[in-house]
Amino acid sequence: MTINLRRLARGCLLMGLAITPLLSFGELFALLRGSFDSQVTVYTPFYIKAIKDVLSVVLILLGLAHTLRSARTNRLFIPFLILFLYTLTVAVSGSDSVALALAGIRWIMPVFVAFFIYDFVDARLLRQIANLLAVMLIGQCLLQVGELYFMSHWYGAIVFGLAARVPGFFVIPITAGFFALTTLFFVHFYDANASLRRVTYFLAPLSVFMTQSGTGLVVLALMATLIVIGVRRIWLIVPIGAGLVVAMFPLLPLLTGREADYVAVSGGTRIEIFLDLVQHSQWIPTAFGYVTNTAVSLLANGGINSGATPTIVDSTYSSVLGNLGVFGGVFFALFAATWAFTVVCSRRLDLYVATALFGLYGFTMIVFEAYPMNILLAVLAAYFFREAYIPLWTGRPLARARRQPLADSGFESEVHS
Repeated sequence: MTINLRRLARGCLLMGLAITPLLSFGELFALLRGSFDSQVTVYTPFYIKAIKDVLSVVLILLGLAHTLRSARTNRLFIPFLILFLYTLTVAVSGSDSVALALAGIRWIMPVFVAFFIYDFVDARLLRQIANLLAVMLIGQCLLQVGELYFMSHWYGAIVFGLAARVPGFFVIPITAGFFALTTLFFVHFYDANASLRRVTYFLAPLSVFMTQSGTGLVVLALMATLIVIGVRRIWLIVPIGAGLVVAMFPLLPLLTGREADYVAVSGGTRIEIFLDLVQHSQWIPTAFGYVTNTAVSLLANGGINSGATPTIVDSTYSSVLGNLGVFGGVFFALFAATWAFTVVCSRRLDLYVATALFGLYGFTMIVFEAYPMNILLAVLAAYFFREAYIPLWTGRPLARARRQPLADSGFESEVHS
């Protein structure tokens, strides 16, 4: 009997998304009980948290088996092979700790997942994911309402003794906002269920407001702006987006209930860290894996033995430069330029919005380690390269992309294949 690798991979992916609420239940109980003492302290058993890493490995193995069975690979083979060999080199030679090396591999694994699930992703899978995420968002919002009343005041308190910021399924509120907006993206563009659409349009912004995340509010406003103006007037996003950001930044302390200078402190700190990494970065890194949340957590929980001190960066771009050095940073910059070319030439609103969503969150968190958004990013990257990739040597979209209707706002925004 021949195993259907595509069906098995999709089942594993959907199951991996569905178990998201279980992966931080220990931390959530600690927050509710008032025994939570640090964001890097692990309260959930390791074998539970490791499920998401096992999922990534399984998806890679299934993709590898599919490649070997079909005896062919996709157009991303050369750049991903270069990145894989480079990553393997710096992991072996650029780290003095096995734990740090594994932390770095765990950090970059979603990038390779995108390559290996390339042939498994289509519009049908995106609709299945959208349906599942919509149901999960309903659960998160119900949990957040409960957290408002019963969670300890680790993130502060507001009127009537309510918790100021609530993280839903996650430990950190910004991650819950990221999940809500990713769900909004999937449902808006790929879910045909009108009821789930209406519920998501209401609950996603509500969830973001309950997290009181400044990044979430800015990204929500920009996503809404992109969807409203549509792909035919996409050139307006630059002046409108710039004006929106300038107008929102002074209001963020009021909208989020944070200190008046929190925007300057939060943003300024991330910029300082990035500039410091630029100043001290090496062409080939000697401490691969240390600029990851995993390494910070390992250090806090006694799971690391290394002369290098892990760094908290809270930025995807800083983590790329810190973990992969100048050579790796240049590689990702070239990839970003190719992606930008694809975005501009594709004329697909879903690709514009996805790029804005993940690109902007990349400034304030390490997206590669934010589960399940890192896996969802891999899914979207595989899908867009299949459906909207523009060969640089022809300047023309693939035939498959030409058959796609232009995504616009409202119910007509669905993209089917």
